[in-house]
Amino acid sequence: MRQQNRDCRPDLRVRAAALLAIAALAAAFAFSAPAQAQEGAEYGYVDLVVLYELGPDGEAAGTVAYTVRNNGTATATGVTVSFLLEDLEMVETPPLSVIDKRTENSTNQGFTWVVGTIPPGGTSYNLVFGTTLHSGHTTALRVGVISARASSISPEPVELQANNVIKVYSYSDRITGYTEHMKGSKLALLLSVDDLRPNAGGDVDFDLTAR
Repeated sequence: MRQQNRDCRPDLRVRAAALLAIAALAAAFAFSAPAQAQEGAEYGYVDLVVLYELGPDGEAAGTVAYTVRNNGTATATGVTVSFLLEDLEMVETPPLSVIDKRTENSTNQGFTWVVGTIPPGGTSYNLVFGTTLHSGHTTALRVGVISARASSISPEPVELQANNVIKVYSYSDRITGYTEHMKGSKLALLLSVDDLRPNAGGDVDFDLTAR
């Protein structure tokens, strides 16, 4: 029996050494994990969102107010918004923050809005302008499209860039100069009748729906 006990002592020492090694690793992890979490918190991200409001209070009818919001955790620097007005052009003189105004082709106009810096959770000031039918139009009634794309010098994850672009539709009349902005989709006229083959001189009931 004594010989058996002496043979077991080395095995016990090995087990004790293994337990000590595991305890040391656990202690090291306990001290290093908070440090890693704290270090990771220093790295933020930018998440730009373009918003707009049709005919905001205090503004003339047919105008749109654009705003950029930073939903990220890091400050967005060098924020700009590139506008493309398809079949439209600005009515009034653009503010000083609008640069690089250019004509893309016979009916499209583009320009850049210099926004600047937006802190985490903050929003930019508003850019308000109205549109009218481009002088290159040959038809009286058109539906134009305003595309606004935001970008920043600060890096923004590709997965978050889907909300950097918005589109606004504008219905314009070249003759009267009337402009009305629409949200969601272009205007469509749907016509339906109750009789596709009416008799000569007969009555036909029809419905005209605008969507």
